[in-house]
Amino acid sequence: MNTEILTIYTRPNCGPCLATKRALAKAGIAFVEVPLEEVTDEQRAAFQAAGFRQAPVVLTPGGDAWAGFRPDRIGQQ
Repeated sequence: MNTEILTIYTRPNCGPCLATKRALAKAGIAFVEVPLEEVTDEQRAAFQAAGFRQAPVVLTPGGDAWAGFRPDRIGQQ
């Protein structure tokens, strides 16, 4: 089990967000959830510049990032 903590930026009532949180929990991967409504304008601009157009946005401690429900990426953590 990985001891690093991921950050997952979510929206309310978001199916892909819920699926991602469930998959992370099932895989034993620790994460901190941050509502997208609470991010700074700078963070929002960085997400948009990276091409992230959907929730959730997941950031790993190693600097990897993705958006949406990506079980293939969760399996790599």
